[in-house]
This record gives sequence, structure tokens and C-alpha cells, in this order.
Amino acid sequence: MLVKVVREKTINGAIPSKIYADGVFMGYGLESDLYKIPAGVYSAYGQTSPKFGTNKLYLNVPVRSGILFHGGNSVDDTRGCILTGKNRSGATVSEDFSDELFKVVDNAYKRGDNIAVQVTDYDEQKPLKWLFVAAIFAGVFLAIKG
Repeated sequence: MLVKVVREKTINGAIPSKIYADGVFMGYGLESDLYKIPAGVYSAYGQTSPKFGTNKLYLNVPVRSGILFHGGNSVDDTRGCILTGKNRSGATVSEDFSDELFKVVDNAYKRGDNIAVQVTDYDEQKPLKWLFVAAIFAGVFLAIKG
């Protein structure tokens, strides 16, 4: 199973994102630009959080520990973790879905799936958008000329 965190443009030190599990939209994410994890692909595991008292999805981030998906509302609620929310307004999220995310991932793990989390920066997506726009213009040009 692949959990994707697709970051969007930073808003006043907050990095909003969209979170998908095997291509299915789960909700919104939020990170602090100051403490964000590097973009990349990480293995992940489930564990009971001592702070939250429930099972959470943790990421194996090199040289860091205790990085997980959990609820919160603003960058003041995180020091490197990814906040989760079903709703988003600007630089805030609400209605935590981290327990639901854990259940989806845990079911995949029980089926024998490997679990990975891919974090993509906003800047990494720009070339694909321009390529898409160029392809549309090329198609329109060929249709007019043809």
C-alpha cells in the first residue's frame, strides 16, 4: 500500500497537503515548514502512540524518530509530524482522520502488503503541470492545422 502526501504551496509557514491511500483521497494534511520531513519515500509501521493512546501510522524518517500522522489544527500542534483533517481552511485542518488512516493501512498490512509513504513537494509537481499544458496546446494546434 502506498500512502501519498501531496504537498501544496506553503501558506505563512504551513504546508497544506492532500493525503491518499492507494489512490483514494483520505483527507488533508498540514505540516510546519520549519520542521517538515524531507520529500521522499519512507517505510511505515503502526504503533500505539504514548501521547494519543491509540494506534497511529509512523514513518521511518532517517535521523528522526516519533514522526507520525495525528490530529491537530495548526502548525502550532506539530514539531515534524503530519497533521490530518477531513476539513481544511487555509493553514488549518480539522476533524482528525488519523485513526481511519491507520485502520486502512493496518488492513493492507494484514493482507501482506508492504506499507510506504511518499511525500511529494509542491515544486516537484510543477514540471508535470507544464507538460500537461504544453500537450493540450499542441493538441489544439494540431486540431486547428489538421
